[in-house]
Formats: sequence, structure tokens, C-alpha cells
Amino acid sequence: MNAHPVTLADGRKLLHGHMFVGADTLYFVCTRVGSLTMDALGQQVGGLVGGAIKGLASGRYVEADIDSLSEADLAEAAAQTTGGFVMAAADTEKLHYTMWARYIKGNGKKLGAGKGLSKELRQALGEWAKRNGVATKGYK
Repeated sequence: MNAHPVTLADGRKLLHGHMFVGADTLYFVCTRVGSLTMDALGQQVGGLVGGAIKGLASGRYVEADIDSLSEADLAEAAAQTTGGFVMAAADTEKLHYTMWARYIKGNGKKLGAGKGLSKELRQALGEWAKRNGVATKGYK
């Protein structure tokens, strides 16, 4: 299983981490939680001040060799990290990826992927959704 770096938005929180596509489950191990407002201010201000603002917005870091984890390990790691989640195919309502909207809807949440997803992750998610009967838009 490959680790795909991704940033998701849950409301005003930015969740930075890695997504893993299992046989019938998505795993997101969050490595940093930031604030959408603070991150935007940090990008707008730039320089040392911008870096300080982004630093204020950062959450806790979790370091691990996540490429070598089993699905059970990933489930445990996702549950133990702030912002991490495990989403079974049965709980996933829709994967949406168009030029106007990018999100994953399931587990009672709608997680935005404003900066987009890598081509490899989109391909893996499309195959996963097709295999598990999850509704999609914009995936092949």
C-alpha cells in the first residue's frame, strides 16, 4: 500500500497527512493540523511573519515509517492522530473531483481537497470506488 501525501479541509481546519487506499477502506493518518485562516494569512503575509503565523496554526506532529504499516496498524495510527480517520467503503457516500469541487463525503463529513489530489491518488481512489460500488464524479 502506498502513502499518498494530501491536505484535506474539515471546515476551517487543514489536515495534512497521508492517505492509504486499502482493499475496502480508506485510511488517513494526519501528521499536522493547521488553520485555514492562519494558513491563508501566512501565505498572504509571507516571509518571517508569514512563517510565524503558519507556525502558530500548526498542530502536533506524528513521525512514523508509515509506508511499512499493515491495515491494522494504519487503522490504529489514524485513530490515534488528531484529524486522522478510517472510512470504510460502506460509509463513503461520494468521491467528487472536478475543476469546481474536490471532496470526499462519508462518515457524516465532507472533507475538501482544495489543493487537489495527486494523479496516483486519484487513480487509486477511482479504482477503489469502482471496486467497492462508491459513487464518484470526475474519476475514471
